[in-house]
Amino acid sequence: MFETVNPLGSKRAIHKIGAIYFVLRNLPDFINFQLSQIHLLALFYSEDAQKYGINSILNLIIPDLKLLESQGIEINGANRLFGPISTVVFDNLGGNAIYGFHESFNSNYYCRLCCTSKDEAQITYKHCYMVLRNKVNYAEHLQGKSFGVQRPCALNYLKFFNFLDSPSLDIMHDLLEGGSIRNKTRSSKTYIFKMFRFRKINQRIISYDYSYLDSKNRPLRLDNNSNRIGQKAAQAWCLIRHLPIIIGDLIVTSDAKKFWELILLLLEILNIVFCRNFSEAILFKLDSLIITHHSKFKELFPENRLIPKHHFMCHYSYVIRQTGPLISLWTMRFEGKHNYFVQLANHTKNFRNISYTLSIRHQQYAAVMSKNIVLNELKVENILSIKLCQFSNPFDAIELLRKVNGFEKCDEETEICTTNQIWFNNYNYKHNYIVCFGHDPVFPKFGVIVEFLITDEKTCYLLLNKLEVQYFDRHYFSYRGKLKHDGMSYVM
Repeated sequence: MFETVNPLGSKRAIHKIGAIYFVLRNLPDFINFQLSQIHLLALFYSEDAQKYGINSILNLIIPDLKLLESQGIEINGANRLFGPISTVVFDNLGGNAIYGFHESFNSNYYCRLCCTSKDEAQITYKHCYMVLRNKVNYAEHLQGKSFGVQRPCALNYLKFFNFLDSPSLDIMHDLLEGGSIRNKTRSSKTYIFKMFRFRKINQRIISYDYSYLDSKNRPLRLDNNSNRIGQKAAQAWCLIRHLPIIIGDLIVTSDAKKFWELILLLLEILNIVFCRNFSEAILFKLDSLIITHHSKFKELFPENRLIPKHHFMCHYSYVIRQTGPLISLWTMRFEGKHNYFVQLANHTKNFRNISYTLSIRHQQYAAVMSKNIVLNELKVENILSIKLCQFSNPFDAIELLRKVNGFEKCDEETEICTTNQIWFNNYNYKHNYIVCFGHDPVFPKFGVIVEFLITDEKTCYLLLNKLEVQYFDRHYFSYRGKLKHDGMSYVM
Protein backbone atom coordinates (compact mmCIF):
# COMPACT_ATOMS: atom_id res chain seq x y z
CA MET A 1 0.00 0.00 0.00
CA PHE A 2 1.22 3.53 -0.71
CA GLU A 3 -0.24 6.99 -0.24
CA THR A 4 -0.42 9.14 -3.37
CA VAL A 5 -1.21 12.39 -1.54
CA ASN A 6 0.10 14.15 1.54
CA PRO A 7 -0.19 11.55 4.32
CA LEU A 8 -0.95 14.36 6.78
CA GLY A 9 -3.50 16.11 4.57
CA SER A 10 -7.28 15.88 4.47
CA LYS A 11 -7.29 13.56 1.43
CA ARG A 12 -5.20 10.85 3.06
CA ALA A 13 -6.56 7.28 2.76
CA ILE A 14 -9.03 8.36 0.03
CA HIS A 15 -6.41 7.92 -2.69
CA LYS A 16 -4.38 5.21 -0.97
CA ILE A 17 -3.40 2.56 -3.50
CA GLY A 18 -2.58 -1.13 -3.16
CA ALA A 19 -0.17 -2.69 -5.65
CA ILE A 20 0.49 -6.25 -6.81
CA TYR A 21 3.78 -6.84 -8.62
CA PHE A 22 5.53 -9.86 -10.07
CA VAL A 23 9.09 -10.80 -10.98
CA LEU A 24 10.44 -13.70 -13.04
CA ARG A 25 12.20 -16.01 -10.61
CA ASN A 26 14.13 -17.64 -13.48
CA LEU A 27 16.28 -14.50 -13.53
CA PRO A 28 18.97 -13.83 -10.90
CA ASP A 29 18.37 -11.38 -8.07
CA PHE A 30 20.69 -8.71 -9.44
CA ILE A 31 18.25 -8.36 -12.36
CA ASN A 32 15.04 -8.80 -10.38
CA PHE A 33 16.14 -6.12 -7.91
CA GLN A 34 16.15 -3.53 -10.71
CA LEU A 35 12.97 -1.48 -10.46
CA SER A 36 12.42 -1.78 -14.23
CA GLN A 37 12.26 -5.58 -13.83
CA ILE A 38 9.56 -5.44 -11.15
CA HIS A 39 6.44 -5.73 -13.27
CA LEU A 40 3.01 -4.37 -12.44
CA LEU A 41 0.12 -6.83 -12.15
CA ALA A 42 -2.61 -4.71 -10.54
CA LEU A 43 -3.36 -1.42 -8.80
CA PHE A 44 -6.45 -1.00 -6.64
CA TYR A 45 -7.91 1.35 -4.05
CA SER A 46 -7.14 0.22 -0.52
CA GLU A 47 -10.67 1.28 0.49
CA ASP A 48 -12.09 -1.25 -2.02
CA ALA A 49 -9.94 -4.01 -0.52
CA GLN A 50 -11.17 -3.15 2.97
CA LYS A 51 -14.82 -2.94 1.89
CA TYR A 52 -15.06 -5.94 -0.44
CA GLY A 53 -12.08 -8.02 0.72
CA ILE A 54 -8.79 -8.77 -0.97
CA ASN A 55 -10.25 -11.94 -2.54
CA SER A 56 -12.56 -9.81 -4.69
CA ILE A 57 -9.44 -8.34 -6.28
CA LEU A 58 -7.51 -11.60 -6.52
CA ASN A 59 -10.48 -13.30 -8.18
CA LEU A 60 -10.06 -10.93 -11.15
CA ILE A 61 -6.44 -12.04 -11.56
CA ILE A 62 -6.72 -15.78 -10.88
CA PRO A 63 -8.32 -16.73 -14.26
CA ASP A 64 -5.26 -15.33 -16.05
CA LEU A 65 -2.94 -17.11 -13.62
CA LYS A 66 -4.74 -20.41 -14.22
CA LEU A 67 -4.41 -19.90 -17.96
CA LEU A 68 -0.71 -19.11 -17.61
CA GLU A 69 0.03 -22.22 -15.54
CA SER A 70 -2.05 -24.62 -17.66
CA GLN A 71 -1.76 -23.36 -21.25
CA GLY A 72 1.16 -20.95 -21.02
CA ILE A 73 2.04 -18.39 -23.67
CA GLU A 74 3.53 -19.00 -27.09
CA ILE A 75 6.81 -17.29 -27.98
CA ASN A 76 7.74 -16.72 -31.65
CA GLY A 77 5.23 -19.35 -32.72
CA ALA A 78 7.40 -22.20 -31.43
CA ASN A 79 8.26 -22.18 -27.75
CA ARG A 80 5.55 -22.29 -25.09
CA LEU A 81 6.34 -20.90 -21.65
CA PHE A 82 4.40 -21.65 -18.48
CA GLY A 83 4.30 -19.42 -15.42
CA PRO A 84 3.08 -20.86 -12.13
CA ILE A 85 3.43 -18.86 -8.92
CA SER A 86 6.44 -19.98 -6.89
CA THR A 87 5.94 -17.86 -3.77
CA VAL A 88 4.31 -14.63 -2.60
CA VAL A 89 6.13 -11.86 -0.72
CA PHE A 90 4.44 -9.18 1.36
CA ASP A 91 4.59 -7.22 4.56
CA ASN A 92 3.09 -8.95 7.58
CA LEU A 93 -0.31 -7.27 7.50
CA GLY A 94 -0.62 -7.76 3.75
CA GLY A 95 0.28 -11.44 4.13
CA ASN A 96 -2.48 -11.98 6.67
CA ALA A 97 -4.98 -10.29 4.33
CA ILE A 98 -3.99 -12.32 1.25
CA TYR A 99 -3.89 -15.65 3.09
CA GLY A 100 -7.17 -15.04 4.92
CA PHE A 101 -5.89 -14.69 8.49
CA HIS A 102 -7.04 -12.27 11.15
CA GLU A 103 -5.69 -8.82 10.18
CA SER A 104 -4.61 -7.90 13.69
CA PHE A 105 -1.49 -8.94 15.52
CA ASN A 106 -3.39 -8.72 18.79
CA SER A 107 -5.10 -11.92 17.68
CA ASN A 108 -4.32 -14.95 19.83
CA TYR A 109 -3.05 -16.86 16.75
CA TYR A 110 -1.35 -14.31 14.51
CA CYS A 111 1.32 -16.51 12.87
CA ARG A 112 0.76 -17.69 9.28
CA LEU A 113 3.22 -20.57 9.68
CA CYS A 114 2.29 -22.18 12.99
CA CYS A 115 -0.47 -22.55 15.57
CA THR A 116 1.47 -20.98 18.44
CA SER A 117 -0.61 -18.64 20.61
CA LYS A 118 0.68 -15.21 21.58
CA ASP A 119 1.25 -16.38 25.18
CA GLU A 120 3.12 -19.51 24.06
CA ALA A 121 5.31 -17.34 21.82
CA GLN A 122 6.68 -15.63 24.94
CA ILE A 123 8.30 -18.86 26.16
CA THR A 124 8.72 -21.03 23.04
CA TYR A 125 11.57 -20.04 20.73
CA LYS A 126 12.41 -23.36 19.04
CA HIS A 127 10.77 -23.94 15.69
CA CYS A 128 10.77 -27.71 16.20
CA TYR A 129 8.54 -27.32 19.28
CA MET A 130 5.83 -25.48 17.33
CA VAL A 131 2.85 -27.06 15.57
CA LEU A 132 3.08 -26.02 11.93
CA ARG A 133 0.04 -25.30 9.82
CA ASN A 134 -0.63 -28.02 7.22
CA LYS A 135 -3.40 -28.85 4.79
CA VAL A 136 -5.21 -31.05 7.33
CA ASN A 137 -5.35 -28.72 10.33
CA TYR A 138 -5.79 -25.67 8.05
CA ALA A 139 -8.98 -27.21 6.60
CA GLU A 140 -10.28 -27.78 10.14
CA HIS A 141 -9.39 -24.23 11.21
CA LEU A 142 -11.00 -22.78 8.08
CA GLN A 143 -14.21 -24.68 8.71
CA GLY A 144 -14.36 -23.57 12.32
CA LYS A 145 -12.95 -20.06 11.74
CA SER A 146 -10.43 -20.79 14.48
CA PHE A 147 -6.69 -20.37 15.12
CA GLY A 148 -6.67 -17.02 13.31
CA VAL A 149 -8.11 -18.33 10.03
CA GLN A 150 -10.97 -16.10 8.86
CA ARG A 151 -11.55 -16.94 5.19
CA PRO A 152 -10.07 -19.09 2.39
CA CYS A 153 -7.05 -17.92 0.42
CA ALA A 154 -8.04 -17.35 -3.21
CA LEU A 155 -4.54 -18.28 -4.41
CA ASN A 156 -4.96 -21.81 -3.08
CA TYR A 157 -7.37 -22.51 -5.94
CA LEU A 158 -4.42 -22.45 -8.34
CA LYS A 159 -3.18 -25.83 -9.53
CA PHE A 160 0.48 -25.52 -8.57
CA PHE A 161 0.41 -23.18 -5.57
CA ASN A 162 -0.52 -23.55 -1.92
CA PHE A 163 0.77 -21.02 0.59
CA LEU A 164 1.32 -23.77 3.18
CA ASP A 165 3.99 -25.31 0.92
CA SER A 166 5.71 -22.00 0.16
CA PRO A 167 6.23 -20.04 3.41
CA SER A 168 7.47 -16.47 3.18
CA LEU A 169 8.69 -13.90 5.71
CA ASP A 170 9.89 -10.33 5.22
CA ILE A 171 13.19 -9.55 6.95
CA MET A 172 12.83 -5.88 6.10
CA HIS A 173 9.80 -5.39 8.32
CA ASP A 174 10.81 -8.04 10.88
CA LEU A 175 14.37 -6.85 11.52
CA LEU A 176 14.95 -3.42 10.01
CA GLU A 177 11.57 -2.01 11.03
CA GLY A 178 10.80 -4.42 13.85
CA GLY A 179 13.21 -6.52 15.89
CA SER A 180 16.30 -4.40 15.42
CA ILE A 181 14.40 -1.13 15.96
CA ARG A 182 12.84 -2.46 19.16
CA ASN A 183 16.12 -3.82 20.47
CA LYS A 184 18.09 -0.68 19.72
CA THR A 185 15.39 1.43 21.29
CA ARG A 186 15.18 -0.55 24.52
CA SER A 187 18.74 -1.75 25.03
CA SER A 188 21.09 0.74 23.37
CA LYS A 189 18.99 3.85 23.67
CA THR A 190 17.26 3.31 26.98
CA TYR A 191 20.15 1.77 28.90
CA ILE A 192 23.45 2.45 27.14
CA PHE A 193 22.76 5.89 25.71
CA LYS A 194 21.53 7.16 29.08
CA MET A 195 24.98 6.48 30.53
CA PHE A 196 26.36 9.23 28.31
CA ARG A 197 25.20 12.58 27.11
CA PHE A 198 22.66 12.08 24.36
CA ARG A 199 24.18 14.99 22.46
CA LYS A 200 27.53 13.18 22.36
CA ILE A 201 25.94 10.07 20.83
CA ASN A 202 24.18 12.12 18.16
CA GLN A 203 27.41 13.96 17.35
CA ARG A 204 29.12 10.64 16.72
CA ILE A 205 26.28 9.34 14.55
CA ILE A 206 26.20 12.51 12.43
CA SER A 207 29.97 12.97 12.08
CA TYR A 208 30.80 9.30 11.43
CA ASP A 209 32.25 8.53 7.99
CA TYR A 210 29.74 6.10 6.44
CA SER A 211 31.78 5.81 3.20
CA TYR A 212 30.48 6.25 -0.32
CA LEU A 213 28.39 3.08 -0.30
CA ASP A 214 26.39 3.98 2.82
CA SER A 215 26.35 7.76 2.38
CA LYS A 216 22.88 7.66 0.77
CA ASN A 217 21.48 5.87 3.82
CA ARG A 218 23.07 7.98 6.54
CA PRO A 219 20.98 7.62 9.73
CA LEU A 220 19.33 10.64 11.27
CA ARG A 221 20.05 11.97 14.73
CA LEU A 222 18.14 10.24 17.51
CA ASP A 223 15.27 11.87 19.37
CA ASN A 224 15.78 11.86 23.12
CA ASN A 225 12.05 12.20 23.80
CA SER A 226 10.84 9.39 21.55
CA ASN A 227 10.69 5.65 22.17
CA ARG A 228 11.61 5.05 18.52
CA ILE A 229 14.75 5.97 16.63
CA GLY A 230 12.85 7.32 13.60
CA GLN A 231 14.88 5.72 10.80
CA LYS A 232 13.80 4.19 7.51
CA ALA A 233 14.67 0.54 6.90
CA ALA A 234 17.84 1.30 4.92
CA GLN A 235 18.95 3.83 7.53
CA ALA A 236 18.29 1.37 10.35
CA TRP A 237 20.34 -1.28 8.53
CA CYS A 238 23.18 1.21 8.09
CA LEU A 239 23.07 2.30 11.73
CA ILE A 240 22.97 -1.17 13.28
CA ARG A 241 25.96 -2.30 11.17
CA HIS A 242 28.08 0.73 12.05
CA LEU A 243 26.91 1.14 15.65
CA PRO A 244 29.74 -0.97 17.19
CA ILE A 245 32.38 1.29 15.62
CA ILE A 246 30.47 4.47 16.49
CA ILE A 247 29.97 3.87 20.22
CA GLY A 248 31.83 0.62 20.95
CA ASP A 249 34.61 2.42 22.85
CA LEU A 250 32.01 3.85 25.26
CA ILE A 251 30.78 0.41 26.33
CA VAL A 252 33.17 -0.37 29.17
CA THR A 253 31.12 -1.10 32.28
CA SER A 254 29.77 -4.57 33.04
CA ASP A 255 26.22 -3.22 33.18
CA ALA A 256 26.52 -1.70 29.72
CA LYS A 257 28.08 -4.85 28.29
CA LYS A 258 25.06 -6.94 29.32
CA PHE A 259 22.81 -4.87 27.08
CA TRP A 260 25.50 -4.54 24.42
CA GLU A 261 25.48 -8.33 24.08
CA LEU A 262 21.90 -8.13 22.80
CA ILE A 263 23.05 -5.83 19.98
CA LEU A 264 25.91 -8.19 19.09
CA LEU A 265 23.53 -11.17 18.95
CA LEU A 266 21.27 -9.24 16.63
CA LEU A 267 24.23 -8.37 14.38
CA GLU A 268 25.18 -12.04 14.16
CA ILE A 269 21.62 -12.89 13.15
CA LEU A 270 21.62 -10.14 10.52
CA ASN A 271 24.91 -11.40 9.11
CA ILE A 272 23.35 -14.80 8.45
CA VAL A 273 19.84 -13.92 7.26
CA PHE A 274 21.15 -11.50 4.63
CA CYS A 275 23.31 -14.24 3.06
CA ARG A 276 22.44 -16.04 -0.17
CA ASN A 277 24.15 -19.38 0.45
CA PHE A 278 23.59 -21.61 3.46
CA SER A 279 24.73 -24.89 4.93
CA GLU A 280 22.97 -26.97 7.55
CA ALA A 281 25.57 -25.90 10.10
CA ILE A 282 24.83 -22.22 9.43
CA LEU A 283 21.09 -22.79 9.79
CA PHE A 284 21.57 -24.61 13.10
CA LYS A 285 23.71 -21.68 14.25
CA LEU A 286 20.96 -19.27 13.20
CA ASP A 287 18.41 -21.16 15.29
CA SER A 288 20.76 -21.10 18.27
CA LEU A 289 21.42 -17.36 17.94
CA ILE A 290 17.72 -16.54 17.76
CA ILE A 291 16.94 -18.65 20.83
CA THR A 292 19.79 -16.99 22.73
CA HIS A 293 18.70 -13.55 21.57
CA HIS A 294 15.08 -13.99 22.69
CA SER A 295 16.12 -15.56 26.02
CA LYS A 296 18.50 -12.67 26.65
CA PHE A 297 15.77 -10.18 25.76
CA LYS A 298 13.37 -11.69 28.30
CA GLU A 299 16.13 -11.82 30.90
CA LEU A 300 17.00 -8.12 30.50
CA PHE A 301 13.43 -6.92 30.00
CA PRO A 302 11.18 -9.27 32.02
CA GLU A 303 8.37 -6.72 32.05
CA ASN A 304 8.24 -6.47 28.24
CA ARG A 305 6.66 -8.94 25.84
CA LEU A 306 8.22 -10.21 22.65
CA ILE A 307 6.43 -8.73 19.66
CA PRO A 308 5.10 -10.89 16.78
CA LYS A 309 8.12 -9.99 14.63
CA HIS A 310 10.34 -11.65 17.23
CA HIS A 311 8.27 -14.81 16.88
CA PHE A 312 8.59 -14.78 13.09
CA MET A 313 12.37 -14.88 13.51
CA CYS A 314 12.03 -18.38 15.00
CA HIS A 315 10.86 -19.65 11.59
CA TYR A 316 13.74 -18.21 9.56
CA SER A 317 15.72 -21.42 9.10
CA TYR A 318 12.54 -23.31 8.16
CA VAL A 319 11.60 -20.73 5.51
CA ILE A 320 15.14 -20.80 4.09
CA ARG A 321 14.98 -24.57 3.74
CA GLN A 322 11.54 -24.47 2.13
CA THR A 323 11.63 -21.36 -0.06
CA GLY A 324 15.19 -20.08 -0.30
CA PRO A 325 17.28 -17.10 0.91
CA LEU A 326 15.30 -14.51 2.83
CA ILE A 327 17.04 -11.70 0.93
CA SER A 328 15.09 -12.87 -2.15
CA LEU A 329 11.80 -12.66 -0.23
CA TRP A 330 12.02 -9.20 1.32
CA THR A 331 9.87 -6.27 0.20
CA MET A 332 12.59 -3.60 0.12
CA ARG A 333 12.70 -3.32 -3.67
CA PHE A 334 8.91 -3.44 -3.97
CA GLU A 335 8.72 -0.55 -1.50
CA GLY A 336 11.15 1.25 -3.80
CA LYS A 337 8.80 0.57 -6.72
CA HIS A 338 6.06 2.37 -4.77
CA ASN A 339 8.11 5.58 -4.98
CA TYR A 340 7.79 5.60 -8.77
CA PHE A 341 3.99 5.70 -8.52
CA VAL A 342 4.04 8.29 -5.73
CA GLN A 343 6.22 10.62 -7.82
CA LEU A 344 4.10 9.95 -10.91
CA ALA A 345 0.91 10.83 -9.03
CA ASN A 346 2.48 14.08 -7.84
CA HIS A 347 3.40 14.99 -11.42
CA THR A 348 0.05 14.14 -13.02
CA LYS A 349 -2.02 15.81 -10.25
CA ASN A 350 -5.12 14.04 -11.54
CA PHE A 351 -6.79 11.81 -8.97
CA ARG A 352 -9.89 10.80 -10.94
CA ASN A 353 -9.42 7.04 -11.32
CA ILE A 354 -5.79 7.45 -10.28
CA SER A 355 -5.07 3.71 -10.38
CA TYR A 356 -5.98 3.59 -14.11
CA THR A 357 -3.79 6.61 -14.86
CA LEU A 358 -0.82 5.17 -13.01
CA SER A 359 -1.22 1.78 -14.71
CA ILE A 360 -1.27 3.26 -18.22
CA ARG A 361 1.73 5.49 -17.57
CA HIS A 362 3.66 2.61 -16.01
CA GLN A 363 3.06 0.31 -18.98
CA GLN A 364 4.30 3.03 -21.34
CA TYR A 365 7.42 3.33 -19.20
CA ALA A 366 7.83 -0.49 -19.11
CA ALA A 367 7.58 -0.69 -22.93
CA VAL A 368 10.48 1.74 -23.28
CA MET A 369 12.58 0.04 -20.62
CA SER A 370 12.04 -3.42 -22.13
CA LYS A 371 14.07 -2.34 -25.16
CA ASN A 372 17.07 -1.55 -22.97
CA ILE A 373 17.30 -4.62 -20.75
CA VAL A 374 20.94 -5.33 -19.88
CA LEU A 375 21.48 -8.92 -18.75
CA ASN A 376 25.27 -8.63 -18.63
CA GLU A 377 26.57 -8.97 -15.09
CA LEU A 378 29.43 -6.50 -15.78
CA LYS A 379 28.89 -2.83 -16.54
CA VAL A 380 31.81 -0.49 -17.25
CA GLU A 381 31.97 3.22 -18.09
CA ASN A 382 34.86 5.54 -18.99
CA ILE A 383 37.16 2.82 -20.35
CA LEU A 384 40.77 3.85 -20.95
CA SER A 385 43.46 2.00 -22.88
CA ILE A 386 46.89 2.44 -21.29
CA LYS A 387 50.22 0.64 -21.18
CA LEU A 388 51.02 -1.55 -18.20
CA CYS A 389 54.05 0.60 -17.40
CA GLN A 390 51.67 3.43 -16.48
CA PHE A 391 50.15 1.46 -13.59
CA SER A 392 51.26 2.27 -10.05
CA ASN A 393 52.50 -1.33 -9.67
CA PRO A 394 53.44 -2.41 -13.22
CA PHE A 395 55.52 -5.45 -12.26
CA ASP A 396 52.79 -6.94 -10.06
CA ALA A 397 50.22 -6.24 -12.79
CA ILE A 398 52.37 -7.95 -15.42
CA GLU A 399 53.08 -10.96 -13.20
CA LEU A 400 49.43 -11.52 -12.43
CA LEU A 401 48.18 -10.76 -15.94
CA ARG A 402 50.49 -13.42 -17.41
CA LYS A 403 48.32 -16.00 -15.66
CA VAL A 404 45.37 -14.96 -17.86
CA ASN A 405 44.78 -16.65 -21.20
CA GLY A 406 45.94 -14.45 -24.07
CA PHE A 407 48.28 -12.35 -21.92
CA GLU A 408 51.03 -14.90 -21.26
CA LYS A 409 53.65 -12.78 -23.06
CA CYS A 410 52.60 -9.34 -21.89
CA ASP A 411 55.24 -6.78 -20.87
CA GLU A 412 55.47 -3.11 -19.90
CA GLU A 413 54.50 -1.98 -23.41
CA THR A 414 51.35 -4.11 -23.55
CA GLU A 415 48.17 -2.06 -23.65
CA ILE A 416 45.27 -3.03 -21.42
CA CYS A 417 41.84 -1.49 -20.86
CA THR A 418 41.14 -0.06 -17.42
CA THR A 419 38.66 2.21 -15.67
CA ASN A 420 38.08 3.94 -12.34
CA GLN A 421 34.98 1.95 -11.36
CA ILE A 422 32.79 -0.98 -12.43
CA TRP A 423 29.35 -2.39 -11.62
CA PHE A 424 29.11 -6.14 -11.15
CA ASN A 425 25.71 -7.67 -10.30
CA ASN A 426 24.59 -4.08 -9.59
CA TYR A 427 27.33 -3.64 -6.96
CA ASN A 428 29.67 -0.70 -7.46
CA TYR A 429 33.45 -1.16 -7.10
CA LYS A 430 35.95 1.71 -7.05
CA HIS A 431 39.63 2.26 -6.35
CA ASN A 432 40.56 1.81 -2.66
CA TYR A 433 37.43 -0.19 -1.89
CA ILE A 434 38.00 -3.17 0.39
CA VAL A 435 36.56 -6.41 -0.98
CA CYS A 436 36.34 -9.98 0.28
CA PHE A 437 37.73 -12.37 -2.33
CA GLY A 438 37.94 -15.69 -0.53
CA HIS A 439 38.10 -17.47 2.78
CA ASP A 440 40.94 -19.02 4.71
CA PRO A 441 40.31 -21.85 7.19
CA VAL A 442 39.79 -19.23 9.91
CA PHE A 443 39.24 -15.75 8.44
CA PRO A 444 37.96 -14.22 5.19
CA LYS A 445 40.45 -12.83 2.69
CA PHE A 446 40.30 -9.06 2.18
CA GLY A 447 42.05 -6.81 -0.29
CA VAL A 448 42.14 -3.14 -1.33
CA ILE A 449 41.34 -2.48 -5.00
CA VAL A 450 44.37 -0.97 -6.73
CA GLU A 451 43.61 -1.38 -10.44
CA PHE A 452 40.96 -2.72 -12.82
CA LEU A 453 42.20 -4.93 -15.67
CA ILE A 454 39.56 -5.37 -18.39
CA THR A 455 40.39 -8.23 -20.73
CA ASP A 456 37.08 -8.41 -22.63
CA GLU A 457 33.52 -7.08 -22.44
CA LYS A 458 32.48 -9.69 -19.87
CA THR A 459 35.63 -10.00 -17.74
CA CYS A 460 37.39 -7.60 -15.41
CA TYR A 461 40.19 -8.51 -13.01
CA LEU A 462 40.71 -6.60 -9.79
CA LEU A 463 44.31 -6.01 -8.76
CA LEU A 464 44.31 -6.06 -4.97
CA ASN A 465 46.61 -5.16 -2.12
CA LYS A 466 46.11 -7.99 0.35
CA LEU A 467 45.05 -7.30 3.92
CA GLU A 468 46.31 -9.55 6.68
CA VAL A 469 43.47 -10.34 9.08
CA GLN A 470 44.75 -10.50 12.65
CA TYR A 471 41.56 -11.38 14.53
CA PHE A 472 37.83 -10.71 14.78
CA ASP A 473 36.97 -8.20 17.48
CA ARG A 474 33.44 -9.17 18.54
CA HIS A 475 33.00 -6.10 20.75
CA TYR A 476 33.39 -3.84 17.69
CA PHE A 477 31.96 -6.54 15.43
CA SER A 478 34.70 -6.07 12.86
CA TYR A 479 37.96 -7.60 11.68
CA ARG A 480 41.30 -6.07 12.58
CA GLY A 481 43.88 -6.24 9.86
CA LYS A 482 46.82 -4.56 8.15
CA LEU A 483 48.28 -4.37 4.66
CA LYS A 484 50.57 -7.21 3.69
CA HIS A 485 53.90 -6.51 2.02
CA ASP A 486 54.40 -9.82 0.24
CA GLY A 487 52.79 -8.98 -3.09
CA MET A 488 49.43 -8.56 -4.75
CA SER A 489 46.49 -10.70 -5.72
CA TYR A 490 43.72 -10.60 -8.29
CA VAL A 491 40.11 -11.72 -8.54
CA MET A 492 37.56 -11.76 -11.34
